[in-house]
Amino acid sequence: MVSSEMVSSYLKSSRPGMLYAAMTLAIVAVLFGGASRLDVAGPIAVRIAAIGMIAWLIWARHGTPLRIGLIPAILWAGLFAIPLLQLIPLPWSWWSGLPGRDFPRALFETLHETPWQPLSLTPDRTINGLLALLPALAAYLIGLRLDIRGRFNLMALILALAVASAVLGMMQVASGQGSALYFYAKTNADSSVGFFSNANHHALFLCTGIVLTFLWLGEQISVQRPVPRGPIVAAIVMLILLYGSIAGTGSRAGAILSVPAFAGGFFLLPLRRLGLKRWHIAAGFGAPLLLLSGVLVLSLNGIILRDRFQLGTVEDDRFTRLPMFGKIIGDFFPIGSGVGSFDPVYRSYETLETLNFGYLNNAHNDYAQIGIEAGLGGLALLLLFLGYYAASVIGLWRTPSPEPGLGRQQKAAAAVIALLLLHSSVDYPLRTAALSVVFAFLCAFLIPPSRSARREQAARKHEA
Repeated sequence: MVSSEMVSSYLKSSRPGMLYAAMTLAIVAVLFGGASRLDVAGPIAVRIAAIGMIAWLIWARHGTPLRIGLIPAILWAGLFAIPLLQLIPLPWSWWSGLPGRDFPRALFETLHETPWQPLSLTPDRTINGLLALLPALAAYLIGLRLDIRGRFNLMALILALAVASAVLGMMQVASGQGSALYFYAKTNADSSVGFFSNANHHALFLCTGIVLTFLWLGEQISVQRPVPRGPIVAAIVMLILLYGSIAGTGSRAGAILSVPAFAGGFFLLPLRRLGLKRWHIAAGFGAPLLLLSGVLVLSLNGIILRDRFQLGTVEDDRFTRLPMFGKIIGDFFPIGSGVGSFDPVYRSYETLETLNFGYLNNAHNDYAQIGIEAGLGGLALLLLFLGYYAASVIGLWRTPSPEPGLGRQQKAAAAVIALLLLHSSVDYPLRTAALSVVFAFLCAFLIPPSRSARREQAARKHEA
C-alpha cells in the first residue's frame, strides 16, 4: 500500500509559484470570463489578471529564456500581428480600392470625405479582439513552465470548477427564471448555465469535466494500491453531476459531445493496472456508452426531454447561413473585414428573407468567422494550428511517453482540445475568456515540460 507521504509527494509541484499563478488565472477566468459580449465587464478582470501574470512571468524567469517552440511562436506572432496590421491607417486611395469596402466607401463619398482608414471596418472591436488574446497568451506561457505534478493539479482544479459549475447549474434550473443565481443579465434564464452566460458554452465546459474526471481517476488508480474504492465512487458521483447539469443546459451540441467525451476519457484509465479481463473492460465501456447514445438519440428526436434537446429550426439556420458566410468571405478576401467586425458586417448582408427577431452577434461557426474577419492570414494560421495539433496527437500515440502520468495528461489535453475544436464548428466557445484560457493551458500541455522542470521534479521526488 502506498503511504500518504508518497501520495503527497506525488502531488507536489517543484514550481509552486508557477502553479499558484496558473490556478489564480484559471479561477479568475472561469468566475469572470463566462461571457463573450462586448457590454459585459467581467472579462476585463481576466485581462487585468493576465497582464499581471505576464509581467510576473517575465520577472520570475530570472533571465532564463521563455522557450515556446517554432510553430507555436509563429502561431502566437500571427494571432497578434493580424489585428495589429488591421489597425494601421491607410491612405484613402489604397483603402478605397480594397475588396469589400464598396458600402463604406459610398458613405464617405456621399459625405465628400476621403479620410485615412484602417483595414478593419470596426477598429474598436479589433482592439477588443487584440486584448482578448492576452488571457490565452498568459495561460500558454505559464502552462509551459509547469512540471508534471503542477499540470495535474491545475487540471484537477479545472475539474473542481466544472463540478462546482454543474452543481450551480442544477440549482439555477431548480430555482427558476429570475433567480439571483444567474450571474449575467443576458443569459439562458431557463437553463443550466453555471458560471457562464451561454448554456452551450457551459455544456462544453462540463464535457471538459467528463474527460478530466477520468484523468483524475486514472491518476488515483496509478498512485494508490490496492485499487482505491473511494476515488471510484467519487468519480461516479462527479460524472452523475456533470451529466445531470448537461441535461439542464438543453444544449444539443453539449449532449452530443458528452458521448465522445466519455469514450475518450474512459481510455485514459490504466486498464492494465486494474487487472480486468477484456470482456470486463468491454462491458464497462460499451454499456454506459450505448446507454448515453440511446438517451441522446431519443432526446434529439423529442421522445424524451422533449423541451430540451429536440432538433429545430435554430440548428438548421446555422447550416443554411453557410452559403452567405462563403459569399462574405469571398467579398472581403484576402484581407478580411477586421477582427470583431462580424456583427455589423453580417447585418449589411441580411435580406428581408433572413431578418427575424433574433440577432447573430457571432457566426456560430468560428472557422467561417475567422475567414470573414481575418481573411487569408487567419485561415492560414488556422490550417497551421490544425496541422500542428494533428501531428502532436499522432506523436502521442506513436511514441508513448516514458512517464505514464505525462502521457495520460497529454492525451487528456488532446481529447479536450478536440471537443473545443468540434464545438467551434457550430458555436464560438473560444471567444469566452474562460474556455480560451482552458484551451491555451491544454495546448501548452501538449508539449512535454522543460528539462529544468523535470530535474526539479526528480530532485523533489528523490528528497521525499
